[in-house]
Amino acid sequence: GGEMSYKPKVYLAGGMSWLSPAEALEWRQKAEWALEDRGIETLSPMRGHPADLADSAIIRPFDDVAVAGGSDGVILRDLTDVRRSDALLVNLLGAPQISVGTAMELAWAYLLHTPAVVAIEQSGNPHDDHPKVKAAMRYRVVTLDEAIDAVAVILGR
Repeated sequence: GGEMSYKPKVYLAGGMSWLSPAEALEWRQKAEWALEDRGIETLSPMRGHPADLADSAIIRPFDDVAVAGGSDGVILRDLTDVRRSDALLVNLLGAPQISVGTAMELAWAYLLHTPAVVAIEQSGNPHDDHPKVKAAMRYRVVTLDEAIDAVAVILGR
């Protein structure tokens, strides 16, 4: 019991609109398993997505009927998740355009002084084209594996 049993929480942020539901789930599953091994709990915006029913369709959070209250429910759930997280793991690798939802989550983390580790190309990613989004990405690495490691290190795990 007590302090020792506290499990830090990491929110798994990243664009969904350019990934298939399977791809959006796949990297999060990998991160979840790797972080779980290090005593870290993950929170995923994909939970409640009927990904297995819609593997041909692009899922965007605002299409998600599984979240009560439609898009209002989505923003409140994701904001609550970011607020109760100790860090964010953000995967922006391969983004063809800026993910507005992820940019909002980065802004919330910035406001809350919650560390956000971002997996992003060294150059050429559209998120670098916007000065505010770029400024909110303070911890940058170029692979998902490095991001997973960095988040664990930041959380002392």
